[in-house]
Amino acid sequence: MSLRWRLVLILGALAVAAVGVASVGSFASTRDELQDEIDAFLVRRADELLDGRRRRPVGGARSGRGPGTTAVQGLGAPSDTSDPDAVTQTVDATGAVTGTSSTAVVLPVSADEAALAASGGQGRILRDATVGGVDYRMITVAQPAGGALQVARPLTEADDVLHGVAGRLVLMGLMSAAAAGVVGWFFARRVTRPLRELTAAAEGLATTRDMPSPVVVKGSDEVASLARSFNTMVGALETSKRQQRQLVLDAGHELRTPLTSLRMSIDLLQRGGRLDDDERQRLLDRAQVELVELTDLVTEVIELAADRMAPDEPEQAVDLAEVVADAAEAARRRTGRAVDVWAEDAGTVWGRASMIDRAVANLLGNAHKFSPDGAPIDVVVTRGRIAVRDRGPGIPATERGQVFDRFYRTDTARALPGSGLGLAIVRRIVDEHGGRVWAAEAPGGGAEVGFALPLMPVGTPAALAPAGA
Repeated sequence: MSLRWRLVLILGALAVAAVGVASVGSFASTRDELQDEIDAFLVRRADELLDGRRRRPVGGARSGRGPGTTAVQGLGAPSDTSDPDAVTQTVDATGAVTGTSSTAVVLPVSADEAALAASGGQGRILRDATVGGVDYRMITVAQPAGGALQVARPLTEADDVLHGVAGRLVLMGLMSAAAAGVVGWFFARRVTRPLRELTAAAEGLATTRDMPSPVVVKGSDEVASLARSFNTMVGALETSKRQQRQLVLDAGHELRTPLTSLRMSIDLLQRGGRLDDDERQRLLDRAQVELVELTDLVTEVIELAADRMAPDEPEQAVDLAEVVADAAEAARRRTGRAVDVWAEDAGTVWGRASMIDRAVANLLGNAHKFSPDGAPIDVVVTRGRIAVRDRGPGIPATERGQVFDRFYRTDTARALPGSGLGLAIVRRIVDEHGGRVWAAEAPGGGAEVGFALPLMPVGTPAALAPAGA
């Protein structure tokens, strides 16, 4: 069953339940009010008879019955005091009927009513009775001189009113249920329209792999929030798909150069008879360099395509001064170049130490590539900022915003080894840690490339670090 039909059924059931409760309450209230009115009438009529404002029924009872009487034979003719809206009857102290206002109806006398008649005191009994298939509401009151007086009123009129009320309430319930169903249908259709559009868009995306048009968002409810989230997800997927396509195209372009050079070296080596030992060694060295660059390029492409660096490493508090010191020492051993580090109030950040170390190592490798032989590399660390400065030609101002793009290489860097992915990896790592990157001119010439990460507040407990970092 679809969500729309479930909503229709739920709304219809709620409407029927609400109308049902209201109808039962209305019916019970009407029944109680009618009974209260009849009881008040019986009490008032009995008081009038006892006070003498109305004449009591009299008649000669040639043969009477005691308690439990439902019919009396031998009564004299009823008195002329009978009223069309009630039946009046007198009972003596033995429970026998001594007079009645109607020869067609004789009210029953129960044991309790006979005891009340014999008590000679005060009291009254109100109850329902059925005589000749007709329901009555009856009151029995004790008479000061002995015996009891009974007054009964048929419930036919009240039953007719209640039957009419019940019929109207049932009709109103059915009409309300039908109206609730119609309203629920239109309401459910309107509510589920965005969900149907989302479903169609998701099914189209799963079937065709084509990015659908953004779903129209209206309002600010949960469905609208879901639509906005879906649009955001589709936008992210489209961006990722475009970036992956571009990555494949760029990687294919970049791979051609080392592969072509490596193929040429192998072709020349295959003609080994025409090469002397120096030429052969030069070609082997060249092939080795190309293989190293090709390996590095493939590794970096895989890391970027997989979009993950150190997924199993837990996040923790990272001392930037310690990370930079370790990366600088590794760069000194690898390149033999002097790397000078100035760290003052470096600060602590929340993240993955190996990823931050990788970002610093990439910056140092980039600086080594552009620095003249023998020139040192300077690293300045302060308040979450890491700036790596070289003594090279620098980065033109018009290209500083592009050096972190994948495979982008400045004009001065095209003749140098490298994949053009090192700074792109730096930016992705920094983005994952909520920081920012920059490229600028270093004081005294050269390039300054660095990044800044948000610091952890001093004294933040490790358990609260992600929220406070």
